[in-house]
Order: sequence, then structure tokens, then C-alpha cells
Amino acid sequence: MTTRSARVPGPPATGGDFATWSAARNAWYWIDTATATLHRATQEEDQRIATLTVAARGLHATPMGLEVVHAEGILRLDFDGQPAARQLDRRGQPAPIAACVQPDGREWQVTPDPAGGYRIATWLHTGIAVPGWRIDDRIDALCWNPAGTRLFAASATTGTLYEMRPGDARIRRLAVVPKASGEVRSLAADAQGDVWVALHGGWAVARVSAEGG
Repeated sequence: MTTRSARVPGPPATGGDFATWSAARNAWYWIDTATATLHRATQEEDQRIATLTVAARGLHATPMGLEVVHAEGILRLDFDGQPAARQLDRRGQPAPIAACVQPDGREWQVTPDPAGGYRIATWLHTGIAVPGWRIDDRIDALCWNPAGTRLFAASATTGTLYEMRPGDARIRRLAVVPKASGEVRSLAADAQGDVWVALHGGWAVARVSAEGG
């Protein structure tokens, strides 16, 4: 199989990061971190659609819009980059380090655990967390596979890629990316069971099989 890339017209950028695919809009969304601007890219063009007032830690598309993870919490936007009418009420909970959306629409986030380490949980719109897993390693990126049966997590600090499954409390170590290859910045899983890892500073994308190879 041959993968082709093509340049589409749009404004120049110097700090692209946090690309996320929206099936609802059939478009990519991403953030130019150098200018704090949100972009939408299609096959026809790339558009700068909003200027962010927060420093993004992550971006993901939900069935209802976009969510920008930042140091104080999550900023919800519509698909045109405008603030959503209803923002998430976290009720004093710590801000997430990473987040993603399960295919059924549930939001999963990584937050510091008061007892130490970090917890991976799904948050209700009331601000109440439904726990999933607890882990000592700091998690910087999350993603679900398209079927919603496997959750992947990665640590930029240790380069470790983890796998979790609903109903199973175990956390499997899938692979470790050497520091010389780059810092794990984001994840994506395909329908074949493989995980794709973006390596910041390594100028590369790595593919990890379901068996960890």
C-alpha cells in the first residue's frame, strides 16, 4: 500500500501540534502552538478558524465539537472554533494532563491522584469521575481503538506505551520507545489493531503492533 501526501493551500505555520480527526466534519483539526491558533484542514484547504486564549496541552474532537486541554481544565469549542454554550463543570477537580474520547462519546482524562500517581477516569458532565485505572507513570497521551475495546496511554517521560481494556484492572506494558527516537507526543489507533505514535524531536511516526512489536 502506498500512502500519498499532498499540500493544500492555507496560511503558513511554525508550531503544528495536536492533530485530531473529526468524523462529524470529515476534517482534521490542529493547533499552531507558536501562534496559539486553531486550524481546520480538509482536502481543499487549511483554515485558521480561531485564536486560543489558553496554552493547549492537547486537542481532541468529540461527536459534539472540540475540546482543548489546558493547564486549568478543558475549553469546549464548536466545530467552527467558537466557545460551546455549555462548559464542563469540574467542581474543583484537578485539571487533566491528557484526554480522549471513546467511540461511544464518553470522555476519558488523566489527572493527578491525591494519593500519588495518576488516575485514568471517565468524567460525567456533572464533574464526577468514574474511575478506570490508576498508574504511577505520568501519562501524556491517550487514545481508544475504533471499536472502543482497547485504551492506549503513553508517557513522554519514560517512552512507555500501555494498553488497558474495559472490565480488566490490569495495565499491560505494550512497548518502550527509546529516548533517542524522540518524545512520545500523541497517539492514534487503527482498525487493524496497530498504534501510531508521533515522536516529537525525532521527526518520525512509529507504528506499534498489537503484540508490541
